[in-house]
Amino acid sequence: MIYSKNIDILLVKIPVAYETRLCRENTITDDVVYSCVRGRWRLNKERASSADYIFAVYKNVVVGVYSAAEWHNCDENDKNINPDWEEPEPDRIYFTRNETPSAEEIYLRGLFINKVIDSNLNSGQNPVSYCTVRYALSAELVPASSPENL
Repeated sequence: MIYSKNIDILLVKIPVAYETRLCRENTITDDVVYSCVRGRWRLNKERASSADYIFAVYKNVVVGVYSAAEWHNCDENDKNINPDWEEPEPDRIYFTRNETPSAEEIYLRGLFINKVIDSNLNSGQNPVSYCTVRYALSAELVPASSPENL
């Protein structure tokens, strides 16, 4: 039996920030992708918090997968978080990631990073969109109480 799970995703296009960092640093690490995707979004904090994962998307390719530990309002301390950010913008929010990724997050990274997404999922001027994704669970992620493990 194949198990599947639905997850709510926040898709975030990061072209300008990603290209700027790529030109400046000549390489892209997970920390660079995270700093590009993590913040200064004009979003409803409650709705953003309902997303299970945030996918960083560059030219319709998933380049990062993160779970948000917490969402924060932007304020005067933002320069300490990301020196590229200019003035505080109280109507915007950013997230901090879970420092230790869960088994599911690691699995999702393997499934989705470097995969092309449908351009209709994240089209238009808004760099942020929400969607639900259904994926098959690996044997390691099947809950212990599932019928196959009894």
